[in-house]
Amino acid sequence: MSNRAYYSAEISHFLNDLPKAIIGELTRNHSQDLVYQQTGAWNSQIEILQQQLQNFESGHICFELLIPRMGKRADVVLILNGIIFVLEFKVGEMQYKAADLRQTQSYALDLSCFHEASHNRLIIPILIATESLETSLILDAGELDVTSTLKANKNNIAKIIKTCVTTFAQQPRLNPEAWLAAQYKPTPTIIEAAQALYANHDVSDISRSGADEINLAETSYRLNEIIHQARVQQKKLFVLLLVCREQERHLWGYK
Repeated sequence: MSNRAYYSAEISHFLNDLPKAIIGELTRNHSQDLVYQQTGAWNSQIEILQQQLQNFESGHICFELLIPRMGKRADVVLILNGIIFVLEFKVGEMQYKAADLRQTQSYALDLSCFHEASHNRLIIPILIATESLETSLILDAGELDVTSTLKANKNNIAKIIKTCVTTFAQQPRLNPEAWLAAQYKPTPTIIEAAQALYANHDVSDISRSGADEINLAETSYRLNEIIHQARVQQKKLFVLLLVCREQERHLWGYK
């Protein structure tokens, strides 16, 4: 199994696995000391999804999927009918908090922008506040092929996924194993934008001018997030990007 995910299996296999066996595999792959709340959250996620995914046996499921450029892991990723679903659980939560919505959206945008096999694929982030009330479902997909974050509770996950699969039918087939093994790297769109902003210099010149890889990744990600939100909200935004070399920070007293 790829260490990209702590647990990865066909949904049909997942549905027949004992929760204790799944938690055992998650625990073995977890590199840090576990607390009771973490294993309890996993157990709740497994029980909910084993109930909600009964009619989706042809798909693939991953728990604790690594998002390298963010240094975090998404709770669950489903690959169904060529669609990538990013599920972020808030077990016991009764509200859809803004920070949780941003977190879920960020995982989806990061995959779209930096994960090679997720480029130009439809990605649907879903925040699951398990004890929340059901809300209206609004589906949209911007030019990045990432929808706005949908809101679900523990009882309507299957309903939302079915609606998404029906609405966005006939997506290109996606091989789960190839998807898991794919590399992280910027999309051509980001490279082209960087080249244009840098007055036709080669993109490698940006690194040589003092911006390290992490800062470039964070900047590219944030710009794409702003663009996506502007399209979703149908707003026009002006973004001022300040580039400051280390020696210029010292000269001007920037921190």
